Amino acid sequence: MIKKLSTVLLASILAACVSDGDENPPTNGGALSSNPSSALSSSSTASSSAPTSHKTGAQLYKAHNCAACHGDDAANPTQPIVFANWNQNSLAKRINDTMPHTIGLPTDCVGECADKVAEYVLSLAPVVACNEPAQALPQRLRLLTNREYANTINDLLGRTDGEELIKAIPVDTRIAGFDNNAKGSSATAGRVDAYWSVAQKIADTQSNINNLLGCGQQQQNPSQDDIRRCGDIFVPAFGKKAFRRPLNNEELTAYKAIFNAGNTTAEGFAYTLRAFLSSPSFLYRSEIGKANAGQYQLDNYELASLLSYTLWGSMPDETLLNAAKSGALSSANTLRQQAERLLKDPRAQAQFAHFGRQWLNVGNVSAEAKDTTIFSNYSVQIANHMETELDLFLQELFLGGNYKTADIYTANFTYLNRDLAQFYGINNTNTNDFQKVTVDNKRQGVLTKGAVLTINASSKENHPIKRGLLIRRNLLCQEFGLPPANVGEIEPLDPSKPLRERSSAHSNNPACAACHQHIDPLGFAFENYNGVGQYRTTEGNNLAIDATGSLIGIKSMADLDEHNFDDLQGLTDILANQGQAQVESCLATQYHRYYQGVAKPDICEVQNTVSRWQTQSGTLMDLWLAPLSDPNFMMRR
Repeated sequence: MIKKLSTVLLASILAACVSDGDENPPTNGGALSSNPSSALSSSSTASSSAPTSHKTGAQLYKAHNCAACHGDDAANPTQPIVFANWNQNSLAKRINDTMPHTIGLPTDCVGECADKVAEYVLSLAPVVACNEPAQALPQRLRLLTNREYANTINDLLGRTDGEELIKAIPVDTRIAGFDNNAKGSSATAGRVDAYWSVAQKIADTQSNINNLLGCGQQQQNPSQDDIRRCGDIFVPAFGKKAFRRPLNNEELTAYKAIFNAGNTTAEGFAYTLRAFLSSPSFLYRSEIGKANAGQYQLDNYELASLLSYTLWGSMPDETLLNAAKSGALSSANTLRQQAERLLKDPRAQAQFAHFGRQWLNVGNVSAEAKDTTIFSNYSVQIANHMETELDLFLQELFLGGNYKTADIYTANFTYLNRDLAQFYGINNTNTNDFQKVTVDNKRQGVLTKGAVLTINASSKENHPIKRGLLIRRNLLCQEFGLPPANVGEIEPLDPSKPLRERSSAHSNNPACAACHQHIDPLGFAFENYNGVGQYRTTEGNNLAIDATGSLIGIKSMADLDEHNFDDLQGLTDILANQGQAQVESCLATQYHRYYQGVAKPDICEVQNTVSRWQTQSGTLMDLWLAPLSDPNFMMRR
């Protein structure tokens, strides 16, 4: 019977519905997703049987075979056109100068043809009008990420080894930078087997059984009535915590039967624990709701889980579950009060450091291969210290209360211990405990943190492309598609040549220049920081560093606004001041991706969040709370 019931519960994982339909598109239009690296292409042999002046842009687009690469709607996933990155003049120039996007082939859509095609292509861009209410997310079930699973195991059972346990579970798929995308992971057969194995290991190693049972000390030879009475207490109490909601009658009957099959209360506990931890109701977060005026309103328990997994990355605590039981979470005021309480908990600090690192694409720094003949004083220990520095910095900024977006780039403090301070060449820290210290502008803001610089580098030196893309993609939310096949490489390390010179053959390649003119100048702003984040004034054979450049197009790469800088400090000042509106909008977009678990948040919903946020204090803390005021936070479609 135990095997049968457990198998039924386990098998139901595979039947659980995790598809949430189309990800939430922009209101009244499609997703603004396309690719400036390969705008329009045409066949070198394409020709027209009539003069260009007699053809429309749509006819020319077809005649020159542009759809072969970019699709009929210019949104082919392999080479889409990022409408937001182009205006008519810049796109027409791109077509006129470089299409088809193949080296050695002549352009054959120039002048009036290029103008007409550009006008037609931009007419395909979805119209985004935010005078209509933003669309709610679809009903869905969200599989716990490995990190959420580990945190939940620790909080549910009073353990500390969750991170070790999840090593047996397949890694999460990251989409748009984040590991909690609702479509990113599913309960495959291999994943189900891993969940079952981990559940067995947990049951075999659980030590605080009496506290969890809640029915007194285990007896040596309990009667069946004793076992039944213990199960009657344990199953509903533990089940409510494990499932983040009360068990229904059918579940109560099933789990009590599993418990009663044990010859002792400890055995019944082990059987039932395995079943609970392998159930879809434990492994999935529910966002189904109940019908309400043509939509579905999340119930209070679903709201409790949404809140706790967003702000803690773990299960609701007893206070939050009690608020759900009373129905109080349906009140916007109570919802915000609970959110503010959760943000004061240490679990929120870990959660927002995790969000920040995924936003900045900073993974395991110590796993980055570095050439120790070049970086002789770099070590795994230094890499770990860098991660601690970044985590503490992000926690202070995100949850410190009064910091604003500009502080992300210009804050004049960091967290150092003696070893990391010496590695950076700073001499104001004399202990191996991390301390908040004031730093000069060479170490201001997040972009000077060793973890960010080390990840965005190669094994031997800097990597201006990675560092430039960090600015464009992660901080300004400007998209690039896949590079062309003939992308080439930067010249190998040569102490007699500066990196700028060695990069020129690559960046001047016609197949690469269209994108790299927007990437490389930003990457070169980091040249004062070597491949492991140490500050320098020369490179190679005592060659002077040139970190000058310009940021062209803060809002869109099609714009002509130009902002010159002398070094990274100058670039960060531009982001904090002239770029304030765009970096705030991008940060809000990244947060929506994270908490909603979607790759493309609704544009209008993001705009609404930014508007609410800025009418309040504009602090980073208020950004995390702003979505709670959106009616769609608790609604699904």
